[in-house]
Amino acid sequence: VLYATDTVSVPFLGPGLDATFTYDEDGYNVEFDYPSDWYVEGDYGDFYVGTIRDIEDMDEPEAGEFYMNIFFLDKSWAEGDTPEETLEEMLVWIEEDGELEVSSIKSTKVGGKDAAFITLSGESSDFDANIDGMVVIWEQDENYFGQALGFTSEASFSKYKGTMQAILDSIEADIDY
Repeated sequence: VLYATDTVSVPFLGPGLDATFTYDEDGYNVEFDYPSDWYVEGDYGDFYVGTIRDIEDMDEPEAGEFYMNIFFLDKSWAEGDTPEETLEEMLVWIEEDGELEVSSIKSTKVGGKDAAFITLSGESSDFDANIDGMVVIWEQDENYFGQALGFTSEASFSKYKGTMQAILDSIEADIDY
C-alpha cells in the first residue's frame, strides 16, 4: 500500500490541485493531481482520495469531509460497451442501496474522453449515512473504463464537485493488468 500525505512542491495544477500522486505497480501506472492537504491511498489499481485521513472512517462522512474512490474496470468484465451502458447496468445495485435519490444518466467528458455520470443523495445502507455525491464512468483506453465515486455528507457535495472533476481530468494511466 502506498500513501501520499506529504506536501509536494509543484506548480499550480488546477483548482486547489498542488500535489501529484504516482502509482507504478501491479500493472498499473497511474498519476493524478490532488490538493496537498488531502490524503491519498493506492493499492492494486484502487485509489482513495479525500479529506478523510483514515479510509476506514469513510463509511460515515462527517460534515465537510469528502471521499473519492477511483478504479479501473476491464471492459471485458463490464456490462456495457459505453460509459452510459455500463452506468445503466450499475444503477440496478445503486438503486437497491437504501433510500438514495438518483439522477438520470448524463453525458460529460473526463480528461477529454467520453464519460457518463449520475448524482445521488440520501440515506445509504452501504455507507450507513446520508450522502451526497456522484458516480462517473469514462473511457480510459480501448481496454479499460475509469470509474469514480465521490461523496460527502448530505447536501455538501457541491463544494467538492469542481475539485473532483479536476482530479479526474488530471488522470494519466497506462494499465497493463
